Amino acid sequence: MNGAGADPLLICKVGGESYAIRVDCVLELLALQKLTITPLPGMPSHVEGMINLRGQTLCIQNVRKMFGLTSLRDESTEIIQMLDDREHDHIQWLKALEAFVHDGTEFNLATDPHQCKFGKWYDQLMADPIEMNRFARDQLALVDTMGRFDAPHRRIHEIADKVLALVAKGNCKEAKQVVNQAKTNELRELKDLFASVRQLVERFHIGVVVVVERDGVRAGLVVDSVCDVKEFQDDNYLPHSLLKDDGWVQGFVQDEETHDLIQVIRLDMVSGFTPERPKPQVSELVSTT
Repeated sequence: MNGAGADPLLICKVGGESYAIRVDCVLELLALQKLTITPLPGMPSHVEGMINLRGQTLCIQNVRKMFGLTSLRDESTEIIQMLDDREHDHIQWLKALEAFVHDGTEFNLATDPHQCKFGKWYDQLMADPIEMNRFARDQLALVDTMGRFDAPHRRIHEIADKVLALVAKGNCKEAKQVVNQAKTNELRELKDLFASVRQLVERFHIGVVVVVERDGVRAGLVVDSVCDVKEFQDDNYLPHSLLKDDGWVQGFVQDEETHDLIQVIRLDMVSGFTPERPKPQVSELVSTT
């Protein structure tokens, strides 16, 4: 959008929500995984630490933590641990089925692929485009890899009924062959997929540092991802009716294409920046950040 009163904003994603930062306050974008951050004791929880950026000290601050959310790093660790656990579940599931064939140990685990812990999580993820987009960070490689779980996961659960039926008929030898084939084929395929997803999560669930400057002071804001740069007219700005002096959001802009409300981050709340002057006019919501 162009015209008088148009303000360009950098649109970012944080915890599945859209946020905006004035473009004229943005200096550059940095890949978080390439930075060495030195922690600072006694600082607010959202302050990650300091980096040396071409000879200049830069304070790195986590926008997720500003809003009381789990950091992307911690969230990624939780996802990877969950994937480890679900992979282990299927290894143990096949071992339990094998024990049933060998010594008659009772097998009472889920034979329906939609009823195991992974199946319930997977079905919910695949059925919700918003949740999948949040999980995959707009990365088609991760979306594609997740889609490839369905067939081997379904097949490995399907062998349970076959094995149980073979044992009931006294055909334990063939039942053992079915289990061994599942180890070589379906279980191996699942393990490879779990490993691939973990690698992709580690690669994409990192975050981006938006280097901003205001009144000569610089800081680095960690966001999940950077989506776009858009211009908004004054009449796209909406006041924050619940705005408090210590609030991180100073108002909203409405995207005319998607009708989404995008929250505008108050840079004066960033550690090291001075407070903004009062702005009584709605049209001035972000113009003096």
